[in-house]
Amino acid sequence: YESAEFNTQTCEWDVTGEPNAPIVSEAVECDSYTWLVNGVTYTESGQYINFVDCQNYILNLTINSSTPLLVINQTINEGESFVYEGLSYTIQGIYNIDGVNEFGCPAPVQINLTVIPGPIGDGCYAVAVVDYNQGLTKLSTPVNPERSIVTNILGAPDGQNPAIIAPIQNFFSLGFGGYLIASFGEPIANGPGADIKIWESSASPNAERARVEVSQNGVDFFPAGEVSMTGTVDFGGVFADYILFVKIVDISNPIQFSNVQVSDGYDVDALECLHGKYVPQGCYATTVISTTQGSTATGAPVPAARSNSEFALGEPKADIPGTINFYTLGFGGEITVAFDYPVANGPGDDIRIGEVTWNMNCNQHPDKADVFASQDGVNYVYLGQGCHDFSVDLGPLTWAQFIKIVDASDVTKFPAVIGSDGFDVSGVECLNGPAENPGDDGLVGCSAQAVVDYAPGLTKISTPVSANRNDPLKALGLPENDETFNFVSLGFGGSLTLKFDYVVFNQPGDDIQVFETSFGNPICNNYPENAKVAVSMDNITYVDLGEICLDGTVDLGAVPYAQYVRITDISNANSPRFASVQTSDGFDVDAVLAIGYCFEASPRYVDNSTSRNSIDAILQPNPANDFTVLNLTGTSADENWSIQIMDAAGRLIVNNNFKSNDGNTQYRIDVSNFAMGIYMIVATNGEQKVVQRLVR
Repeated sequence: YESAEFNTQTCEWDVTGEPNAPIVSEAVECDSYTWLVNGVTYTESGQYINFVDCQNYILNLTINSSTPLLVINQTINEGESFVYEGLSYTIQGIYNIDGVNEFGCPAPVQINLTVIPGPIGDGCYAVAVVDYNQGLTKLSTPVNPERSIVTNILGAPDGQNPAIIAPIQNFFSLGFGGYLIASFGEPIANGPGADIKIWESSASPNAERARVEVSQNGVDFFPAGEVSMTGTVDFGGVFADYILFVKIVDISNPIQFSNVQVSDGYDVDALECLHGKYVPQGCYATTVISTTQGSTATGAPVPAARSNSEFALGEPKADIPGTINFYTLGFGGEITVAFDYPVANGPGDDIRIGEVTWNMNCNQHPDKADVFASQDGVNYVYLGQGCHDFSVDLGPLTWAQFIKIVDASDVTKFPAVIGSDGFDVSGVECLNGPAENPGDDGLVGCSAQAVVDYAPGLTKISTPVSANRNDPLKALGLPENDETFNFVSLGFGGSLTLKFDYVVFNQPGDDIQVFETSFGNPICNNYPENAKVAVSMDNITYVDLGEICLDGTVDLGAVPYAQYVRITDISNANSPRFASVQTSDGFDVDAVLAIGYCFEASPRYVDNSTSRNSIDAILQPNPANDFTVLNLTGTSADENWSIQIMDAAGRLIVNNNFKSNDGNTQYRIDVSNFAMGIYMIVATNGEQKVVQRLVR
């Protein structure tokens, strides 16, 4: 209505205008709907009317019901799979699936999968001898040769065959005080009661005793019990999940034995596991590698209660309003986590990221994150972006072990309150289980590896760039550092776009290095070949980073990460410094490197090492908290080796020397003062080189 006046003659209101048309809205929701007009929550379908400030509001509401939780209890044998909705499940654990029904409402499914372990090969016995040191007999003499074949302990027990008749005795005598270390083919499980049986071989009861120690990494051993002759031990008091290595140490008392040659301590016939292969309970991230927490929308630090990074590990947690069971990244913050083992790229998505936003949807609270995956903890590929709970495929990687999650929320879309603090990580899950035989995917770090676009300009004399200078593939890989035609000329005003196999993250200092080739190594004032450098993450939106002359470096600046680099010639073709000849053709690109990802020591990152005999190397333990040991196999005696350790930014933090032994060399590295992160270890004797990556 427009106006109303009371008529004293008729005692009625004289009204002008027409009533406001009702405002009609339609809504379809699951389980309940709160109408903003009156703040009432409705749980049934129907038409609802409300009158506010001379205005009629009409709500036509349809309420659909969520489907109750469907629990599926399934048992399979190891090596089999359970398929549900097109996805295969092979790892024992609890899988929570956010399904939807025909109305688009939640239809949650919980799969409780039990996997019955199978044997390791033919039975469950030790398969390799890692190390041994045989003691002496009661007579202080070496143990007889027929009782000194250490590989006799492998496989199933076969006893003395025939009994006590040399030389056919299928066991290994430790000798008094001796020991051996053996490993199983795969981790073996802890179960109820005894877990390992030590088969001892003796013709009659005696006082032969041994101490049994166990390890997961082959370096750190812990006592699990003692045995007298054949006996069993339970390692559950040391490791609740699994072990891989067993150390048997003779603790027999020589006084209790006769003065004969065959009094030679504990005799090991076989090592048997009693609960089969270890089957991981679910497939979840178990270790926090690093965190960099951002701030809230007010600029204040994230509250301490939301800053426990351990909440980002394990199975993604339930979204329970008021319950803090997550780690908050903060706007622009990040976290890197690791699995205990390489996880597989399988059918469909491979990695699930759990997020908690207390029952709000992405439109109401757009918490977003970018996800990256890595095999070595240094080089990462981009997997995608998601809002709240989401999953991603491993893309070009056949396996991965490290996951980096970076908050990508737009702070301007949140109210300026402490509770607005970016993406909340409640767990990271692998969806296709451990990777079998993880190998090399052929991706290369450090240097650009693909040509995306090449748009050459012309030469000083307005002709096309010469054929021996217009191959853009020559800009890929490491720089040649010589005056050959191993480069591509852009031509004046031309451009070249390259792509790295891995993402380049913004780190302290400059991040991108461009190598230019100008014969004779002139300085910029004498030969001003200039270019501008721009980067992009998607090859659509590019950000200019600045200009360079000849060789140069640039910082990513405000760009958090990039994978594409575009170099555009901006040289002045009219400069008198350029002769009017065919070879005056602008900026020449030899290579483009990601500075923080090149670990070679030579000044132009060229690998000039040569190979002699093969050196096998392994770091144990890895990850490490206090120390790790670099084990080199195949070394020669008394050679000079150097060892360098660099952090993920390429900074040298350790530079030492050591002497090698004949056959096997161990070098202990104290990492207790290292910051958490990824480190590159390079050891060389001048002719041979090994490279290992360490997680602290």
